[in-house]
Amino acid sequence: MHKLLIMSAISLLIAASPAAPSARHFAIGGEILAEADIIDARAQPGLEGQATVLVTLEPDAALRIRATLGKPQPVELEAVPLGEIVALPDDSFEIAAPGDLAAATALALRIAGKPPLPDSLESDPQ
Repeated sequence: MHKLLIMSAISLLIAASPAAPSARHFAIGGEILAEADIIDARAQPGLEGQATVLVTLEPDAALRIRATLGKPQPVELEAVPLGEIVALPDDSFEIAAPGDLAAATALALRIAGKPPLPDSLESDPQ
């Protein structure tokens, strides 16, 4: 039942217009992360069909988050729980997303406040 409520709340977040992410509130363990703290957030297919969102933080933001870890810390968007993280071995972490890859893509956009970085930073050799 609790999982169903969380999934419903996340679905409402995803349905909200990403065109106006004005007062975005993304936090890990109570530490609020600004858009500038997030390098990238991207959807990816997960194992067993569950889509995930990979979030990559700026190094300074990752250090702040590591200071709060040691026990599971909640990850929240607009006060809606998205999951928990226990460790941050590098500057990125993954959270499960409700629904399909399209829903995960919408959630990633809401988290980062911007589209994901291109897969390659190399210029097209044409």
